[in-house]
Amino acid sequence: MLPYKNVIAVAAHRGNSRYFPENTMAAFRSALMLRPDMIEIDLHMTLDGQVILMHDHCVNRTTDGRGLVREKTLAEIKRLDAGGWKNEKFRGERVPTFEEFLDLVIEAPDMLFNVELKDYPAQSGAFAYRSAEVSIGMLREAGFDAVDYNIDISLPYNVIVEGDLRRENALNIKRLTEI
Repeated sequence: MLPYKNVIAVAAHRGNSRYFPENTMAAFRSALMLRPDMIEIDLHMTLDGQVILMHDHCVNRTTDGRGLVREKTLAEIKRLDAGGWKNEKFRGERVPTFEEFLDLVIEAPDMLFNVELKDYPAQSGAFAYRSAEVSIGMLREAGFDAVDYNIDISLPYNVIVEGDLRRENALNIKRLTEI
């Protein structure tokens, strides 16, 4: 049984995305103040191997840019406005890195996290496996493999994570051949 704090389990999907631009630091800071049971995030890797928070494969819907995340460098992503689409008062909000998110939530050991890896092998091949390896490595480096954290990693259909971040600090990524 998961350790929910609320009578009805509450998940902050992409942060407090009802009132703030999704997958932004503003949305996550607000979500943490509201004390949900879980925060759900989406990860993509940039062309230069940096992991960022964004749901879509393209930056078009939630920024003032155009194109695929995996075809942009972190510097290009950081120049994009990720708030103006939601409301003018959020203009200037930037796409956060996974590291920025981890720095924010490291002090919330009672929080559950659903981390969805959005780079899919069907679209990006080996890049997707590298993205998974980098993302999971960042969780470990930040100390999220400790027994005090509850993390669910959602992977594309043909990337499997065996083990558990809390069991023997072991995560093994396996590549499966497509059927």
